[in-house]
Amino acid sequence: YKSMLKDAVGTKYRLEDQVFINRMTEAPQCLRFHPYQNELIVADKTSINVWDWETGIQMNTITNHPTNSKARITTLDLVNPHDISLLMAGTDDGCVRVWRDYNIEGRGSQVAAWRALNDLAPVQRSGASQQHVPSLVLDWEQESGVLFASGNARIVRVWDTQREQIIQDIPTGADTCVTSLTSDAAGRSLLIAGCGDGSIRLYDRRIPPTDCLVRLLREHTAYVVKVYLQQGASQGKIISASVGGDVRYWDPRFQDSTARIKTGVRISCMDVHPTAPLLAVGSRDQLLKTYHIDSQESLAAIKWHEGFMGQRIASANTIAFHPYKLCLAAGYSDALVSIYTDYKKKL
Repeated sequence: YKSMLKDAVGTKYRLEDQVFINRMTEAPQCLRFHPYQNELIVADKTSINVWDWETGIQMNTITNHPTNSKARITTLDLVNPHDISLLMAGTDDGCVRVWRDYNIEGRGSQVAAWRALNDLAPVQRSGASQQHVPSLVLDWEQESGVLFASGNARIVRVWDTQREQIIQDIPTGADTCVTSLTSDAAGRSLLIAGCGDGSIRLYDRRIPPTDCLVRLLREHTAYVVKVYLQQGASQGKIISASVGGDVRYWDPRFQDSTARIKTGVRISCMDVHPTAPLLAVGSRDQLLKTYHIDSQESLAAIKWHEGFMGQRIASANTIAFHPYKLCLAAGYSDALVSIYTDYKKKL
């Protein structure tokens, strides 16, 4: 994977070649690449579809809750992707379900389920400003087996999944919902929450919960779509995006942002590549944009699907980078899912 990224440096990271497109039965809500297999996991409101994105073959479909529950899937993650992979799905009723054999047709089985948050209030989606807000937000820490859960609640609940116990409840200190969570997997002390009021809150988990809010960042004027913490001692910068169209860079040691990107669009989703200097934003304005993290240079703008009769892309509901390959997946409100890359022949 490192050699692949090294070979792609000369391409300038222009992710414009469409290598996969398929229509789902409903609009995608979450996307996740498997880091080591050719799997793209797509979740709509109630079901999960697994695709081999190199061949275009659908591998399996799972109904996330076989009962008559109307809970919507709001988050996906992979547990133990380096070994026997399990799929974790969170829904807006506060429940988390874990699936085994999710990628084998007819064999997906639920191996665990619990309510991560009991006091989760429903999100009102009547206004345009509320249409991206998930009721349940999760952040999975693979190395420690810790799961952070929040959303339309006033706490961040920390779970030890190995012992099946709650470690602590951290008060958010906000009067609005948490829209994104990220944590320092290496140091295991810093927890960052993006909130519906545009604030970004930094918590030190080593301090007692009532006093662990150590920094409050308030430069965003609209709610935070996503907050991302670059891992590693040499990086450590925080990148956040708000629905107002601005992407900001932060150093956890300082109060003011260190850089800013004005995208000029209404951001609905954002993702940062874990190993390449890339970030991408999706918009309700039928547009995807990619940027170089270091220079903040705009690299590409995607407006149309490929082909002679390529149609204009719809509003982007969700986007996700492959952890190691230069691939970007996007799910649209018209139920299409696409994957883009900049070196099609090397996939």
